[in-house]
Amino acid sequence: MSILKYKSFSLNVLHRSLACSLAGVCVLASGNTLAQTETSDSDIIHSDTHIVTANRMALSIDETLASVKVITRQDIERQQSNSVQDVLSKLGNLSVVNNGGAGKTTSVFMRGAESDQVLVLIDGVKVGSATLGTTAFQFLSVDQIERIEIVKGPRSSLYGSEAIGGVIQIFTRRGEQEFTPSFTVTGGSDDYVKTTGGVAGSYQLNDQQSGWYNLSASFEETSGFDSCANITSDGCFADEPDKDGFKSAAFALNVGHQFSESTEASLSFSRTDNDNEYDGSFSNESDALIQVLSLSLKTDITKQWQSDFTVGRSWDESETFLNNTDAGEINTERDSFSWVNVFQIFTDHQLTWGADYQQDEVDSDVGYAVTDRDNKATFVQLQGQWQAHSYEMALRYDDNEQFGNETTGSLAWGYDLGAGYRVHSSYGTAFKAPSFNELYYPGFGNADLSPETSSTVEVGLHADLEALSWSVTWFQTHVDDLIVYDSNIFAPNNVDSARIKGLEMSVSSEINEWDLQADLAMLSAKDRSGTFNDGNDLPRRADQSLALHADRDFARFSTGMTLRAESDRFDDAANNDRLAGYVTLDLRAVYYVTDQIQVQGKIENAMDQSYETAQYYPQNNRSYYVTLAYRP
Repeated sequence: MSILKYKSFSLNVLHRSLACSLAGVCVLASGNTLAQTETSDSDIIHSDTHIVTANRMALSIDETLASVKVITRQDIERQQSNSVQDVLSKLGNLSVVNNGGAGKTTSVFMRGAESDQVLVLIDGVKVGSATLGTTAFQFLSVDQIERIEIVKGPRSSLYGSEAIGGVIQIFTRRGEQEFTPSFTVTGGSDDYVKTTGGVAGSYQLNDQQSGWYNLSASFEETSGFDSCANITSDGCFADEPDKDGFKSAAFALNVGHQFSESTEASLSFSRTDNDNEYDGSFSNESDALIQVLSLSLKTDITKQWQSDFTVGRSWDESETFLNNTDAGEINTERDSFSWVNVFQIFTDHQLTWGADYQQDEVDSDVGYAVTDRDNKATFVQLQGQWQAHSYEMALRYDDNEQFGNETTGSLAWGYDLGAGYRVHSSYGTAFKAPSFNELYYPGFGNADLSPETSSTVEVGLHADLEALSWSVTWFQTHVDDLIVYDSNIFAPNNVDSARIKGLEMSVSSEINEWDLQADLAMLSAKDRSGTFNDGNDLPRRADQSLALHADRDFARFSTGMTLRAESDRFDDAANNDRLAGYVTLDLRAVYYVTDQIQVQGKIENAMDQSYETAQYYPQNNRSYYVTLAYRP
């Protein structure tokens, strides 16, 4: 099995009528096929782009029936992104909620699902806090990322818990050329400073044996701004009109060796140490550590049988302080093992069988009644093509030490209409296991909770044409047994349900050497609990969101822009607190001093829009950044 080499084309999104709001975009139907840009949509990327997250095996985009986006290292550098939050917030149908700037709590809502209903992996290892049930995106280092694969829609039939809204998998950087050093230095608003450095490369021992390595490190610091604009009981509970800074140091190692055409092994390790300041009456500073270790062995046992073993551990550790006095510590560890086998049963049909094991442990000065649990699972998937038809079927069984058994499944069908058009439909079920806080937090938890469950239907039409690429996807999700606070028992309970409907439209093209992409998402996420909140909008989901991207390369100069717009939304389940809609514009430019040395400049929020994604927590005003980069 040869080492996979991934390429991707950026494809953001939109509806043609809205594109007319920018000069020149109304003529998206003319021009050349998109070459490279900033994000990618599975159904409109060329077939030589390979992904692994959607089916837990390497497939070209055209072979999977999931809705997928791919963000490459080139995309991240072209956007001049300083954080994972910055990368994800530029996508048209992800809602990113941030509590007041760099390092502050950041949540991702995918297709209207809750932030804890999105599964996050790093190099095949599940990450996140076992107590909170969410991933600290604000503490992940963007400089360690080779690419991000985003799979929208239910994937519990392959991955188990959390994959109701979808899966986000981050792959760390690896070397692909000869010895290559690199470094960057960035300065910007709010005393922002970042330095990165690293070495990467590959080697060839003989015709069959080769390998790669990548070692990188980074440091960033900012004085920030006042992260909370309200001191009432609805806000941050504290009167602290000061700047809330953030400091982070990151390190990553990725090495691998291909022993033969059929066998390769790899190891990756990443670590970020974070010091974050914020406003609060219980704590106002935290030290956080995020670590991920992944070991993988891939081998072709026979020509028809490929096997992939991955073992890993993730650490999520946090210690909080109030005015430099210790206020508590919670550390979680997650050990995992997966074994995935792919069998070529016919020419165009594959059977995948796998097994997963996960062990969560909590070490804290909080007296949790239970501090560990395990989950054992097995799954099977059948997929293939017959003439113009393609299909995917998957079934998974999870056995959790705390809540018992859960079975999930999915079925998808696609049809090639010819001339670059394809239609697909799918149905899938998913679940989300209750977190340690929901189950066992002293004075709050409810050990009798059941998993949240969902069912989703999706239909899409996609076109990859010579002049442009576009897609339209409709989906509907029903979520039952949502866990919310129940005042009748003064604890969390499975008392809520929700219905989420959405329409996603995308288009991309090249016009007069400008790479243009647009993304439009329309969402209806409603409470269907039958209680006093029945019919209300689920909080922090915008009904409409839009992203427009334009980039152009000149001889030694490139320029680009990203416009992001979101409609208003509510911050609370009762729909009393409305957050205003907003429009932001980012401008960027690069001057190539030499082929290896670049000077980059970026203006974020160029229109100086004042807005909040969580009530009382403002976002950055107009900000400026300049970077000197050496990238051979």
